[in-house]
Formats: sequence, C-alpha cells, structure tokens
Amino acid sequence: LADPNSGGIEGLIDRFIDNGLGEVINSWISPLENQPISETQIRRVLGRELLRDIAWPAHMSQKEASARMASLLPRLVDQLTPTGRVPPGGKLARRMRRVRRQLVS
Repeated sequence: LADPNSGGIEGLIDRFIDNGLGEVINSWISPLENQPISETQIRRVLGRELLRDIAWPAHMSQKEASARMASLLPRLVDQLTPTGRVPPGGKLARRMRRVRRQLVS
C-alpha cells in the first residue's frame, strides 16, 4: 500500500474490482461494516508473486501470509480511510506511518 510503484491503495482497489470483489473493499473504505474476505480471495486478488514478496521477509509461508492478510487488510484499509474516502497521497503516507506504529507496538 505504501509503495507508489504498486499503485498504492488505488492499485489495491483496482485489483479487488478486477477480481469481482469491489463491494468487499468498498465496505472497508466506507463507514459500513467491513465484509470478510477469505484466504482464497486474498490469494486471487494479491497473486502468488505479491504474496511471496509479503511472506518471505516475514519468514512465513504464502498460506500463512494470505491468512494474515485476510485478517489484517480489512482493518488496515478501514483505518486508512476513516472518512469513507481514499485520502490524497501525503495524508495517506502519514496515516500509513501511524498505522504501522500501531501494528508494531
């Protein structure tokens, strides 16, 4: 999400829409209740290569990474979009740093 080369949050939204899961990610952005996402759906949206890139530095399998992402991603997107809109780049970067600190502590 923080990498502008990957399209950031907009790129993630596009991946969800392209995989027929636009309503799911929209629920995370909107003030409505977050819809769940399965590990299988996460694998479909993120793809094998991106999951490998997430899993490898964390010393976990792609299956573990997809399980963690299925749990973490809805909350992360929800926290990054508290107003129900995707914030402009600078605000998004600040929110990413704040959320990262919360996850580490």
